[in-house]
Amino acid sequence: MSALEEVRERTTRSLVDALREHRSLSRAELGSATGLSRSTVASIVEDLGARGLILEQADAGAGRRARGRPPTMVRLHPTAGVALGISIDHESMKVALVDLALTVLGHRTAEFEIDTPVESLIDLAIELADQTLADPSVPRGQLIGATVGLPGPIDPRSGELHPRILGRWSRHDVAGALSASLGVPVTMENDANLEGLAEAALGAGVGFGTIVYVKTSWGIGGAIIRGGRVYRGRHGHAGEFAHIQVREDVPGCGCGRLGCLGRVASGHVVRDLLAPARGGPPTLREIVGLAVAGDVGATRALTDSGLAIGEAIAGICLALNPDAVVAGGELGAPGSPLVDGLRHALERRALPAAVRAISVLPASLGSNAGALGGASLVVRSAGAAAHLADQLRRSS
Repeated sequence: MSALEEVRERTTRSLVDALREHRSLSRAELGSATGLSRSTVASIVEDLGARGLILEQADAGAGRRARGRPPTMVRLHPTAGVALGISIDHESMKVALVDLALTVLGHRTAEFEIDTPVESLIDLAIELADQTLADPSVPRGQLIGATVGLPGPIDPRSGELHPRILGRWSRHDVAGALSASLGVPVTMENDANLEGLAEAALGAGVGFGTIVYVKTSWGIGGAIIRGGRVYRGRHGHAGEFAHIQVREDVPGCGCGRLGCLGRVASGHVVRDLLAPARGGPPTLREIVGLAVAGDVGATRALTDSGLAIGEAIAGICLALNPDAVVAGGELGAPGSPLVDGLRHALERRALPAAVRAISVLPASLGSNAGALGGASLVVRSAGAAAHLADQLRRSS
């Protein structure tokens, strides 16, 4: 290969990687993202289009926002490759298949009993994944990889699951079983990290540089997203907000300590507070629905939960000075008083000037966030970059 050809291959790869990172970009934005000249970008885009690796489409959203001709956006072709995300919660499982521009090509959902054996859940994940991949309605490329999200700490380097919090899962090779079935690499990830990634890329966090994501479901999870990436800390435990110690007069936590936030403000706590007056335990969605409809008890319980969470993460927000705090999970749904309580606690506990600059928002992707975040992690992985590099070689 000549020196000129090597330069061409390198610049082409940098443009493809920019599209993989940003979903879709105009030609001008591609120039800014890669440092390539306008003429070089135009030449590479034309070449990749002729090879069937990219698409150019008008940005319909921009057309609605402004006058004049909408800009033409460049994105990777749906047949360039696909990624799978699998999110497993306490009672439900979501699977999402996306292309390399994070366009959803298919999804599946299943509910299960809370005490379902792990072996059965692994089989269910394989079944849902197979169903999603077998759907003939959308043309797609080769599966690159999959990510599985679970509600607990996971070492990002080894994939080891926390033996206390994810005890029953830690005794099984979940990634190995799925990888053997799907024929691609499978990684394990904390569910809140995946939801935070999805909100940053596709939801309420779009356009913000640093996001503190709080998941408020049966348990409490969290993630710190900076520049579209999970900030993990040295051992991968950054964002474990549920285990911030806030009080000592509450039962012990699954982590082995007393007074953790998860024992003060989780969905279990809110449900148990409301159950006697309701004649039985309500679901989390029912609790939010009651609050939105004006129920005093549900409103108070959710507000108190938000206050406790806001007080716990106020110091984190002062240290990081994020652009936004995004509340997700069933209890953080749009209209939930929990979001207002969280906002009020930050205003009370943090510097006014710092809080005024922070947007406190409900998440917008709902229960699909975890699976979408898992798929997005595959799209941004080294495996996806290697797959695209191989595609470029094969098409040249």
